[in-house]
Amino acid sequence: MASTGRCEAGRRPDDVAVLVYTSGTTSRPKGVGFTHRGTAAFVTEWAFMEPALRQGAGIIYVLSVSGAPGLLWHILHPLTRGMTIHYERGFEPRTTLSRLAGGTVAVMLGVPVLFEQMAALPEFADADLSALELVSVAGARVPLPTIRAWLAKGVTLRQAYGMTELGGNSTINPAGEALTRPESVGRDGMFTRHRIVRPDGGECDPEEPGEIIVRGPAVTAGTGATRRRRRRRWATAGSTAATSASGTATASSGWWTG
Repeated sequence: MASTGRCEAGRRPDDVAVLVYTSGTTSRPKGVGFTHRGTAAFVTEWAFMEPALRQGAGIIYVLSVSGAPGLLWHILHPLTRGMTIHYERGFEPRTTLSRLAGGTVAVMLGVPVLFEQMAALPEFADADLSALELVSVAGARVPLPTIRAWLAKGVTLRQAYGMTELGGNSTINPAGEALTRPESVGRDGMFTRHRIVRPDGGECDPEEPGEIIVRGPAVTAGTGATRRRRRRRWATAGSTAATSASGTATASSGWWTG
């Protein structure tokens, strides 16, 4: 204990703060280290981008807390922001819909099947979902009938793209374009940049599919076991996408991969 009364932890900004394991979608699960600096950058970027991620707002989570969606998005992020966290022991469509209709949940992030099953319930037609401000879906492409069913209730399902080494989510479809281009996964964040390139590294033209590469302060250094590699400080995981004329991306492969 120093004379000032403060405990000197001896940690640096680029030391590993948390170890998150990938889901094993493409190979055996592996650990990814997030630094103090990268974790702070991730939380800060999304706090600037999405006003719903604010102090006092309610966020619900019904899946496993292991991995980036659970540990980063539903423990570190809401605790840092001072949000109210609603944890469920698991996903049960009727129970989750009831929680959403209770008026205390403003944010829900999940995979498409959650929203498909809730929309199929008879109670869905009369549920009051007006408290929801941010609903993000990743892990797979959301079927258009599901998007339309929630939109009829006044809720915009915003598709996102990401992987563990990018902090879970790296992009999210803007609210306005989620209506006109619901298949899009969004564009650059405040600090994070994305490019879609050909095999030779050249920029793809609009609507031309190519590989997503990402650069930003929250992108991890990776481990020797990861598939991710570096191209002049740009990270790539083999995901395929194409951009529209407005600059939003549509991913055709690689969702929360690892």
